[in-house]
Amino acid sequence: SGTATLSYYAKPAALTLPGDTNTVLSTHGQLYLFSALIDGYSWLRNTPKRDESIMRYQGALAGVNHAAARARYAGVPLSPRIPGAR
Repeated sequence: SGTATLSYYAKPAALTLPGDTNTVLSTHGQLYLFSALIDGYSWLRNTPKRDESIMRYQGALAGVNHAAARARYAGVPLSPRIPGAR
């Protein structure tokens, strides 16, 4: 007997109708905005603006990931994992 940890990931709901929303859009709308700007500026062949939007997207994504990690480990004592040790 023992314990197990199950991690799973769900695919966000598709945005198919006007006014639709999903978890990512409602909590991290800036990711959608910067992604749309990247595509738009790529289509317009405006490389400087595209690159600026990529940097903003990466910064926003890093912030989302950092917040998720803080929420995941908040209040949990961390202990180092040593390969081969139990």
